[in-house]
Amino acid sequence: MSTAEETGMRVRIVYESTFGNTATIVKTVAAARAEAPVKVDVGMREWLDSTLPVPPGSRAAAFCTKTAIPSWFAGSAARGVGKRLRRLGYELTDAPADFLVNGPLGPVAAGELERARVWADRLAHRELDRDAHRS
Repeated sequence: MSTAEETGMRVRIVYESTFGNTATIVKTVAAARAEAPVKVDVGMREWLDSTLPVPPGSRAAAFCTKTAIPSWFAGSAARGVGKRLRRLGYELTDAPADFLVNGPLGPVAAGELERARVWADRLAHRELDRDAHRS
């Protein structure tokens, strides 16, 4: 199996975390991709404002944390970020993902860290498959 460096795949995670819940998910996603070169930045709004021009073929994924109860109450910041990424010229690698927390202060809901690991693995495998088919 080739490594991310051999295929040229790079991972950058840009996030904002008011209460620390999103930072917990970021650490889990980054750890799941330990063999890939991962860069983590804080400041989603600033990064989005400074990300032009987007090179052709650039791909991105969006996720957020939101309260589990009541599920209808909180919207999805990930969907908004996903729309913005598409407008900037990115192709989304997957539908925006919501990871649940038990209230605004957390903690991350049971099972969500494992779901984040699985999500990160799925994204990485899609990209590795995509790179393999381009060769």
